[in-house]
Amino acid sequence: MTIQDVNVVLMDFPNTKEKELVTPNDDGSYTIFINSRFNYETQLKAYIHAIQHIEAGDFEKENVQEIEMIAHTPEISPKAKVIPANKFEDRIKRLRRQRRRDQRKMKERQKAIEFIQKYESADYFFRVAENHKLYGDDL
Repeated sequence: MTIQDVNVVLMDFPNTKEKELVTPNDDGSYTIFINSRFNYETQLKAYIHAIQHIEAGDFEKENVQEIEMIAHTPEISPKAKVIPANKFEDRIKRLRRQRRRDQRKMKERQKAIEFIQKYESADYFFRVAENHKLYGDDL
């Protein structure tokens, strides 16, 4: 197929979020209708998507769901590493535990801040904050 076998029409698709529509013509060519409501980048992606369907001969196939699944399934490089899922599960569990610890510490420190703000002068609050920053919890 050559590029002359494809007609492109930019038009408004009312009441739809479809980006493109491809129709085979009687003379063996194709017409791609692209939704004008989208920006240029989205229209270009829609055009490329339609061309890929045409080049793959998808309009001679019967099962539309299978065609779309194949068209949208990324190819996995043979060099790609297979990483076991439990490695990620363990890391997620560790991160969740750390988050719970951090949240508890934040609550404790927030209570201390509220206490100091409530019962002490603003000057004292800032002195305590400065000492904490300079010397940590060792005082």
